[in-house]
Parts: sequence; C-alpha cells; structure tokens
Amino acid sequence: MKRRFRRCALVVLGTSLTVAVASCGRAPADDASTPGNSPTAAATSATPCRLTAVENGFTARNIDDAGVIEWAAVIENKCDRVAYGVRVHADALDRLGKEIKVQGGYVGGGADLSVIMPGQTVAVAGTIDAEESDPFTTDDVKSLKVTTGGTGWSKEPNWITVDELTKEWGYWPRVRAVKIHLSARDKDGSVWIDFDLRASGGRTATLMDPFGVVVLRDRSGNVVSGERIQIADHVYQHQRTGVWIPARADPSKTEVYVNQQAPDVY
Repeated sequence: MKRRFRRCALVVLGTSLTVAVASCGRAPADDASTPGNSPTAAATSATPCRLTAVENGFTARNIDDAGVIEWAAVIENKCDRVAYGVRVHADALDRLGKEIKVQGGYVGGGADLSVIMPGQTVAVAGTIDAEESDPFTTDDVKSLKVTTGGTGWSKEPNWITVDELTKEWGYWPRVRAVKIHLSARDKDGSVWIDFDLRASGGRTATLMDPFGVVVLRDRSGNVVSGERIQIADHVYQHQRTGVWIPARADPSKTEVYVNQQAPDVY
C-alpha cells in the first residue's frame, strides 16, 4: 500500500494553538456572541467562539526514497453553533519551536473538514513531504503548530445554528465507529482495519458524503499518526480498509472519527 503525496500549500491560518507531539492539553474557548438568524448572516457575523485543536501528533517515514510526515489533529467545537467549511493547517516546528521556512514559505500541510456540530470532536489527517531537493529533512521537524480557518484560506469557517443547518441540508445524524479491529502489522507497517458505524438516526440513517479519519495512538494515549479513509454512506454497512501504522502505535487505542460533508462546501 505504498503512496505518493503532493506538497501541501504553505499558508498560516487563523488563531493558533501549539501542541507538542506528546501533548494532550486543552485550550479555553472564547466568549460566545449573539448568533445570526440566517446562514448568510451567520457566516459574516462575529464567531461565537473558536474551534480548538486539542491534540496532534505525527510520524516521519520514507516512501519510495522520499521523506513524508504523516500527521493527525483532533479538533473540538465547544461552541453552540455549527462550523462548516473548515480548513485545518499544521506547520512544522524545529527543536526551538520555530516554524521551518524554506523557499519563501513555511513547511506544513493542510486538511479539510466540512461540518462540525456543537460539542462535537472530529479529526483530520494530512501529510508533509520532504523532497530530496528540500533544505530540510523530516528529522528537523520536532513538533507541529495546528491552526483552524475556513476554506479558501479565510481566517474563520462559516457559522450557522443547528436549526439553520437542518433547514439547509436536512437532519444530521451523529455518527461513531464501533467494533474497531486491526489486523497484525506486516513488515511494511500496513494493516487491515475493520469497524462498524452507528448513528443517532438508527438503522435508516444515511450519511452525507462521509469520510473517516483513523487516529493512531501510542501506549500512553498520545497521537502518533493518522490517515483519511473512504467509508460507505450507510451506518450499518461493515467497513474495511488498509492503513499504515507506525511501529509504536498501540492498535487497541485506535480511533475512527466520522465526518460528513455539506453540499457545495469545499
């Protein structure tokens, strides 16, 4: 299951929270403001609070003789409104905690989320490449700085109320992965992961263009890597796919977060 990756855009977004590789700290949310009364008004009004990056981690490895950092971050919406059109960015930091800069930009990678419900915790996974021609290597990256913003590189995602989301896109079931099982790790680090989905809407719940993010942790529970995967759109269809895991990952602590995408939100 070897893969090649393209270089991600090098842009710094929004309000940031720096989390060391082994950190699991949480940051307080900002004060809430008065919500708008329409999707358009909500998107342009002041945000009620901030999305919070509560954890992140990464593993560096080689794929086809090129270095790649595979990272994951856990994002929490502590607000009382729905965030949609979310962009998450991870910047690479050196041993002094400074952003690594090359060729006029900062080294990092981005990943998209579409909809985060109030009180929901979701995850993203991405990659940062280190080509042979780069003046840095994966060994130079000691931690990540994770920031959240909106699609199109805006500083903030869009915000609407739950009622507005239901009116715009219909019922939005809460989904979780259960019965997660990983096969034995092969010599290349690949495994099969099996799991089922359950949703608040019961057996009839059909998901809206969903995707999953596998978050891998070590024995201490620290995030060590992650991978975005495709999943079926029906909650009672068994899921099975192949992923790569680092040697220090504890299979019993593997999590699968389920994300849904709103139409015409990229």
